[in-house]
Amino acid sequence: LGDPQAPPALVVREAWPPSATVQAAPRWRVGHYGMAQAGALDPLALELANEAVGNRAATPALEVLALPLVLEALRPLEAGLVAAGHRARLDGRELATPARFAWPRGGVLELLPGGPIGGNASYLALAGGVAAADYAGSASTDVRARAGGARRALRAGDVLGLRSEPPRGSGGSGLGLPLRYPARVTLRIHPGPQYDAEVFERLVTTSFRVASFDRTGVRLDGPALPQPSADVLSEGSPWGAVQLPADGHPIVLLADRGRTGGYAKPAVVDVDDLWRLAQAPLGAEVWFVAAGDAGPGRRPTTLAA
Repeated sequence: LGDPQAPPALVVREAWPPSATVQAAPRWRVGHYGMAQAGALDPLALELANEAVGNRAATPALEVLALPLVLEALRPLEAGLVAAGHRARLDGRELATPARFAWPRGGVLELLPGGPIGGNASYLALAGGVAAADYAGSASTDVRARAGGARRALRAGDVLGLRSEPPRGSGGSGLGLPLRYPARVTLRIHPGPQYDAEVFERLVTTSFRVASFDRTGVRLDGPALPQPSADVLSEGSPWGAVQLPADGHPIVLLADRGRTGGYAKPAVVDVDDLWRLAQAPLGAEVWFVAAGDAGPGRRPTTLAA
């Protein structure tokens, strides 16, 4: 899967589509074709997992959302894991996360919902990278377009290969400090295409909760917001757009969003903060702040709020 010529590395024993995909860097300059940009929802967690095994930051790896995934190694492997929203077991033995570990041939890795660090999106990197199809400058999977990566979500029976043979003695610098994702997140927002002062003020003074989540976007629960006064024709949808459907409950658009839409978009979340939302589990509290009222979103060494 991804590259039939790659040396086999893993077989998928159990998977619940569409939770597990091969992801890497986003795919730019394809929006005019209606394609998603794809890419890891939490690029810094992807970078951390890859760093643990000596890969480049955006080397293709597995992104796993919410549901279980069971994998068996077809050869000895070195793996890096940031298990956010999952607990991990290798041959029945619990793995601390984040972890860099030797994965023996025949070893079975289970990623099961739950886990001590919170979050929602887990990343599993292999030394040498996961084999993936490159398309338009990215090896990330666009599921709807069936392009790049593994071209679809993983299913039981899929065999994944190594992108390249890792050099002998390859390894990274370790995974550093223990990580924990917060149950409350703060997101900086900028005025959107349908900016409305009243709606924007309501956004930054209202507490929301995560109601549902996938790679397309996050739906928030809370008091219904008024619709902006401007009529909206179908138009391009920015990454991180806060759009208001007719029920007044915001939806924040993520990497696999549709590229056009007709909902009002009074605000746009700063792209450096979107990882926070990607790692916010169901029920997590969400606050918006005007972009000038909060510090930078990138965390250099920890995953603290």
